[in-house]
Amino acid sequence: MADPPSPEVADAHVAQAHLKAMSEVLAPLVRMMIARGVQYGPLASMLKALYVDQAVTHFGIAGEAPNDSRVSVLTGVHRAEVKRLRALPHGTEDAPAPPSIWSRVMEVWSSGHPYTDAQGVPRPLPRLASGSSEASFESLVRSIRRDVRPRTVLDEMLRVGAVTLDERDKVHLHSRTAGLHRPAADQAWMLSLHLAHHAEAFTRRVLDADEHFARVVYDSDLTAEDVGELRARVRARIDEVLNTFNAEITARRQDNLKHRPEGAVWHLSMGVFDYAEPSGPKAWLEAQAAADQTGSAPEERSENN
Repeated sequence: MADPPSPEVADAHVAQAHLKAMSEVLAPLVRMMIARGVQYGPLASMLKALYVDQAVTHFGIAGEAPNDSRVSVLTGVHRAEVKRLRALPHGTEDAPAPPSIWSRVMEVWSSGHPYTDAQGVPRPLPRLASGSSEASFESLVRSIRRDVRPRTVLDEMLRVGAVTLDERDKVHLHSRTAGLHRPAADQAWMLSLHLAHHAEAFTRRVLDADEHFARVVYDSDLTAEDVGELRARVRARIDEVLNTFNAEITARRQDNLKHRPEGAVWHLSMGVFDYAEPSGPKAWLEAQAAADQTGSAPEERSENN
């Protein structure tokens, strides 16, 4: 990754625009922090340390890490505080715990044969293993952890609504809602991994146009019915695409574990999101009024970045 442009020569208007953008980006994250009991003080201390860490890591000159004075100029953090923060040991922070066993169950269940159908949709699984080679919920759990009773995992997943048990004693995974009911520790792990990767991909694309991509299709003049129909169509197609890739990724990972290829180990995140909220009728009415005056249709505002 190339060095980002130095803030010392950055345009003040550009900096202000990015600060405004950060206010909107951080607002939902701050709401999450409040809901999870994270107060301003620890978060502010962490942000200051992050400023210093990123300046040291990415804003060196000629391959050399910047000195304390340069870091202070770049970040606005007092030089004495920069020195203190740089002296702290790294890697001692508590990382979010890895996903729980039933989160792993959901991931493997969605990963492909023998747990999904031809369209990549998780199949209902018999609760208990039989003498045949047919996949079951019991064998799925055993493939992940042999020291945990499958019934214990099933009871917890039933409790939070991630699965249901039908009259034929088959377990159904509700993949659309399961993520909403993950344990709080799993949600923190997902936040640290997936949202961080999304932000990193977008940042690298903005600063040095590297190969990562972050693409969005956007428009604001839609009805609630439009949003509902588009969401249903997109989610159906995206589920098919992601389930297919998930199966391929899992197969490649399992092959790598067997053959241990040489070279660095990489991790990969791919995903899609959607978000909608009412923006009121004003934008559409103004656009329609302008179109009536000029005789042209309202301006298209969809973007594919």
